[in-house]
Amino acid sequence: MGNHELRARYSQALAPSITAADGTTLPANAEDNLAAQNYALGYTYSFSKSTLVYLFYTQIMNEDAARYTFGVGGAAAIVGAGNTPAGSDPMAAGAGIRLAF
Repeated sequence: MGNHELRARYSQALAPSITAADGTTLPANAEDNLAAQNYALGYTYSFSKSTLVYLFYTQIMNEDAARYTFGVGGAAAIVGAGNTPAGSDPMAAGAGIRLAF
């Protein structure tokens, strides 16, 4: 579309199949509500071959027990520390400029 570009992405995490490594019995319904879906929409405008600006929006839609979130630079307060509440639907938006030389 000339200097304009629209982008879209959809991904999903299917419900897992969990097996206890030590052979113990898992709690009833341990695999329920652990799936998630993610979508992202974006727009890019190219000023030249080396310069563009972009906007995007993305959201993760977790099922009730799922805790998927964005991997934001590995910050412990955001990822890996269990701070994402189960069933939450994190979202993000951004804008930027890319210069290639």
